[in-house]
Amino acid sequence: MCAPSGGVRRRAASCRVISGVKRFPATEAYRSDTTTIFITFDEGTGSNQVTTVVVDPSTPSGTRSATPFDHYSLLKTTEELLGIRTQLAHAGDPATHGMRAAFHL
Repeated sequence: MCAPSGGVRRRAASCRVISGVKRFPATEAYRSDTTTIFITFDEGTGSNQVTTVVVDPSTPSGTRSATPFDHYSLLKTTEELLGIRTQLAHAGDPATHGMRAAFHL
């Protein structure tokens, strides 16, 4: 069982994601350090905390961060990794934390 809770559809989707992620490190895109995968489980509780998994050759397994990140943090990080200089919405706010340093990207 890939997802401990949720219906059959959620478990099936979880299994497909896990299967794809397990194959990803064998790809040239991964080995060339040009691709990062972010998996965000956007079903947080009242605490507004959600899990995000970062898959990248430069991110050590088990890396965690105590820094509070939000959707704009992910947007900011994605824009930075793609070399986009003009940041959308609150991704450009000085208070928005990027994720690059925390995850060695």
